[in-house]
Amino acid sequence: RFLAQVKVSGSFTHDELAISPFLDLSHTSDNQKGYIDGLGNLIQSQSITLQQMAIGFDVARHWATKSGDLELTAGLAGVGNRTRGTGAAALIVPTFEGWRGKVELGMTYAIEQHGTLSASLSVDGLGVKDHENIGMGIAYSLEF
Repeated sequence: RFLAQVKVSGSFTHDELAISPFLDLSHTSDNQKGYIDGLGNLIQSQSITLQQMAIGFDVARHWATKSGDLELTAGLAGVGNRTRGTGAAALIVPTFEGWRGKVELGMTYAIEQHGTLSASLSVDGLGVKDHENIGMGIAYSLEF
């Protein structure tokens, strides 16, 4: 079993936008040798390899309001994947190689002494058939 991940990111401001470009690389692999189970059945060897590279940027804009602080965020990334499996793993995780787009939007509103409201939306799989993930989240927190 092997897992490695490297992420390089930075941040700079332009006017009132905080811009954070990034490059994220990851690789994981797992190999299982064949064996005979307790019932005498041959279990074939199997392996799986996943590689991913994401390159993109996030932006954030902050405003101070009369009742608190508002921050809007957005992100855009190109994600390249390579997935391969052998044995039973090939049936669960089909071989895939290609690029897709990902977009994220979010907001956080911190209201003085009344908590923080956050919302997010992400769409992953842009430009690829049969691979679309849409995620939404909303949260409210109050410290006391």
